[in-house]
Amino acid sequence: MDLFDLATYEIPATLYRVQYAESVTKYDYDGGLEAQDHSTIYDEGEGLDNFINAVERHLSWDSENTIFISLFSDKTCAEDWMLERHLRFRSTDCALLEIDMTELLGFYVFHAQEIVDMFSLSIPEEAYSTIADEYLVVHHIPPSSIMSSQNVYDIEYGESSWASLGLSWQL
Repeated sequence: MDLFDLATYEIPATLYRVQYAESVTKYDYDGGLEAQDHSTIYDEGEGLDNFINAVERHLSWDSENTIFISLFSDKTCAEDWMLERHLRFRSTDCALLEIDMTELLGFYVFHAQEIVDMFSLSIPEEAYSTIADEYLVVHHIPPSSIMSSQNVYDIEYGESSWASLGLSWQL
């Protein structure tokens, strides 16, 4: 995995996570974000094929047992993805989390586009529209790196919809 791990300067300082109740990535206010599989590590030797297959399955939405947590570099793309999910599934239990990537020193972080291009991975057409803006974090994102959270209504009607009522919203 070290072969694809990005240097700190290659990672945007802020990334965005669309989190929803049915997500295989679990979110807990006190525990942060945790991938379904939070122990597997792929080595550079024979584990490389397994790593590539794991990336392909993750980006194809074909694996519930993933080590990856997907993040967007483009906030508008993340908002659009969240609102599209809301409209298609009538899901209101979505949150857009703003992640401070400077807090993740020493964590494995990959750029999805780089891996897809390098290995000509086969992923669904719908996934191609977002992989240029998609980063994959392995296993865990601590709560200290989650700077803010917005819900569907915050995105649709403006950030102040809940704040103006003196309320905060957590998934």
